[in-house]
Amino acid sequence: MMNLTAYDHTRSRQYHPDPALGRRQHADYLDSQRRMATRVGLVAMGLPVLLAAGALISAACFHDSMSHFYYAPVLGSVFVGGLILIGAFLLAYQGENSTEKWLASIAGIGAIGVAVIPANGPGCAMTELHLRTSVILSWDAELMQFVPAQGTPMTFAMFQYAHMLHSLSAIGLFLFMAYYAFFVFTRVVPERHLEKDGRLTPAKAARNRAYRLFGVLILIGMVGLAVRAILFPPQPTIDPDWWNQHNLTFWLEALAIWAFGLSWVVKGHGCAFLWPDPQPDRQMMPRRLGGAALALVS
Repeated sequence: MMNLTAYDHTRSRQYHPDPALGRRQHADYLDSQRRMATRVGLVAMGLPVLLAAGALISAACFHDSMSHFYYAPVLGSVFVGGLILIGAFLLAYQGENSTEKWLASIAGIGAIGVAVIPANGPGCAMTELHLRTSVILSWDAELMQFVPAQGTPMTFAMFQYAHMLHSLSAIGLFLFMAYYAFFVFTRVVPERHLEKDGRLTPAKAARNRAYRLFGVLILIGMVGLAVRAILFPPQPTIDPDWWNQHNLTFWLEALAIWAFGLSWVVKGHGCAFLWPDPQPDRQMMPRRLGGAALALVS
């Protein structure tokens, strides 16, 4: 006859963690989260580099903005995949309180929204690309083909309010980037970041200076994009060609994304060799981290 007592005892302990691992597990878990933050930061930093390098090397169209690379046959997949990875990380990030958690979740939705809801407008002077178009066509009997109806510009749109949703998603993402750089990453935890005399440790002081610099760079990118929106509304009175010829929208977005990526690399201690912190005693790590399990040492 089967020993039910032994069987039930085995099942009751089947999914319990091994107590012998205890505190070491939690320390390793935080290390893994730091590595994840560093890798997400590297993805963000690499995204504009890959888009620009791919367009230049292949002699393809260098689109007016990062968002317009959505329409590129190969680089569009790089753009969408990179942003979805960043968005997924932000959705998983818990922060150190409910406000940070919800802000990160909103930013994650924004990143995914930017990726899957494309911007309007051609974003490229070349016409021999396979792009999704939204244009009124009329039959030209002389040319024996459909052509854009007179007075209708060639634009790209997934649906009527796609561009508005894309813009709102981008604004939410950029605001999150700036907020975290200025107010979250610079937070001081006395047990970790203060000397005995009450001053910041040299490492934390250096990181906070870096975070604020990254925040300023993100704001510069946002202000530049706002100026572009003011100067060139849907029916601009100023010719936007000079702006587009220099791909200024792309470079402003790249500046903000780079600053965001660098802030997360520093947050994940990817630059720990520059600003080393004393390593915490693994035996003093708490057994239960609760909702702040993904909140990294800043």
